[in-house]
Amino acid sequence: KIHAFVEAYMGADQIVKTPLPFPYVQMLNALLFAYVYTVPFTFAKRFGWMTPFLACLVTFALLGIMKTAAEIDQPFGVDDNDLPLESFGRQVASDSYAILRARD
Repeated sequence: KIHAFVEAYMGADQIVKTPLPFPYVQMLNALLFAYVYTVPFTFAKRFGWMTPFLACLVTFALLGIMKTAAEIDQPFGVDDNDLPLESFGRQVASDSYAILRARD
């Protein structure tokens, strides 16, 4: 049981200490920016007057994916979308206490 606990802790610690490289994130942002501002030109001939709506839809989807990736990059904290670490901690404390009581 202790081995599994230490292994889980080390996994969480590795997640926190291994962020995405800054140049990778910057390149993704630059490519997304370029794509979002050029997609209307590629849609214009085929879709005509619907181009602004379709371009907004594609932009909304891609920016949503980017925001989701940013949230997933840092899963620990106090934001609404972060993991509930306090409840995890209470559960670990409760389980540890139960193991100690069963041992006696």
